[in-house]
Amino acid sequence: MVGVDTLKKTFFLILFIFNFVPLVLAGDQQLVITTNTLVTEEGKVRIHLILKNNGQRIVYDVQPMIHFHHTMA
Repeated sequence: MVGVDTLKKTFFLILFIFNFVPLVLAGDQQLVITTNTLVTEEGKVRIHLILKNNGQRIVYDVQPMIHFHHTMA
């Protein structure tokens, strides 16, 4: 039977491998991220997200998340 400590260590090792190792490998990938924003007089917000890959490898999966606060003055 496997102990609880062994399960915890295994879980955190897997978490480390799948979360932090890709960040180290991504150091070779030069992904340039820019945004162009437009706020109309009606208060509508348009955000254009531009991703430019300057790296040697193809980026297959990018999941952008944009969070902003907008108030009408």
